Formats: sequence, structure tokens, C-alpha cells
Amino acid sequence: MDVKLDGLIEKIKQEGIAEAQRKADEILEKAHVEEQQILAKARETAAQTEAEGRQNAAKMRTNAEAAIRQAARDTILVTKETLQRLFDRVFKAKIAQELTPEFLKELILTMVKSSSAETPLEFTVAEKDVNELKNLILKATRDSLKEPVTFRVERGIARGFRVSRKGEEVYYDFTDQSIAEVLQEFLNPALRSLLDQNG
Repeated sequence: MDVKLDGLIEKIKQEGIAEAQRKADEILEKAHVEEQQILAKARETAAQTEAEGRQNAAKMRTNAEAAIRQAARDTILVTKETLQRLFDRVFKAKIAQELTPEFLKELILTMVKSSSAETPLEFTVAEKDVNELKNLILKATRDSLKEPVTFRVERGIARGFRVSRKGEEVYYDFTDQSIAEVLQEFLNPALRSLLDQNG
């Protein structure tokens, strides 16, 4: 009886160990499968994160390069416009500087002497120049002109003059502003071309 009982106990013990071993193997296998799945998922997530990082870095680089190119274009345009305005201002100032009363006197006398019409010429000048021009013309001509030169004052004129036939609306404009505008029509394209070549 003891032998049978020992055999039975041994058998139960062996079966229990085998079952425990099988369960342990099952658990280990399941853990190994889960481990592989977790590693695969981690690799996939890492690869996706890396790809997104590269994509974002490339996008940021592209955006930064586009922003730099735009900033460079804007800087060139602003510089060109600033140079153009500076040129215009200096150009107008230089013309105004050259249109002295002495120089205007010579122009006015040439026009008056070469005028053949019966209606006398009338000169519209800057308020600051009118007295000096009258004196210069008077000294230069004394009795050589048939009729005195007529002057009018206009506050809108800084330098130079406008000339018209007395009583007529049509006039020729020899003011600093008008001369500068006419000359700039020729000079500005050349300046723009020069700026474009160097920009």
C-alpha cells in the first residue's frame, strides 16, 4: 500500500512539475512574444519620430531659406528705393543751386531779346528772387529793352521761373521742379538699370 501511495505521490509530483514547467514555458513564450511586439512597436515609433523630425527639419530649413531670400530681396528693393530718393533729392538740390538769380537773368534777357511777338512776356518767379532779378535786369538793360520786363510772384516756385505771354494761360515752366522732372525722365531709367545690374 505504501508503495502504491509513494508511486501515486511521485506521479502527482511529476505531473505537477511537468504542468508547472509547461505553464512556465507558456508564460516565458508569451512574455517573449510581448517583448518582441513592444520592441517592434518601439522601433516603429522611433523610426516614425525620426522621419517626422527629418521632415520638420527639412521644412524649417526650406522656410528659413525662403525667409532669407525674401529678406534679401526686400533689402535690395528698399536700398534701391532709398538710393533713388537720395539721387532725386540731390539732383533737385543741385538744379536749384544752379538756378541763381544771375543765371536766371541771362535766360530771361535771352528770351526777351529773341521774342518777336507784340505781346510782352511775363515771368513768374519765387518771392525771394523777385527783387534781385528786377535789379539785375534793370542794370543789364537800362535803355536797351523796348518794354520793361514784367514779374509776378508765386509762392509755389522755389527756384527758376515760368514764362508766358501777358494775359495768356499757357506758359513754359523753367522751375527747378519742372527741369528736374524732365531730366529725371532720361536719367532715372539709366540709374535704375545701373542699380539692377548691381542688385
